[in-house]
Amino acid sequence: MLYWGYLEEVYLNRDGTPAYLILALPHRYYMVLEREVPAISQTRASVTNLGLPKAVSYLYIPGSEIRNVLFDKVVVENPREFEHALDEALSGQKEDKSGGVSSAD
Repeated sequence: MLYWGYLEEVYLNRDGTPAYLILALPHRYYMVLEREVPAISQTRASVTNLGLPKAVSYLYIPGSEIRNVLFDKVVVENPREFEHALDEALSGQKEDKSGGVSSAD
């Protein structure tokens, strides 16, 4: 099972492994193993079309279920603006009692 979506939130354990991640607007893919070389299914099913309420637009994936994470390339048109926003976001992070890092609201 493969999922695609926008990374909404990630929470890391003290050792750097993911405790969980949340995808916004998630879609589900399948690995096609019937070929000589495995491939990803061409169609993706919106998780909101799987019989769940229409309001469901986020998918929680516990760290124990994560085997691999792949991030798409993002082109940053204004690097200075992006760096400033990133610095602000990172300065808002806090460590909680379990020792993980979470973004502050």
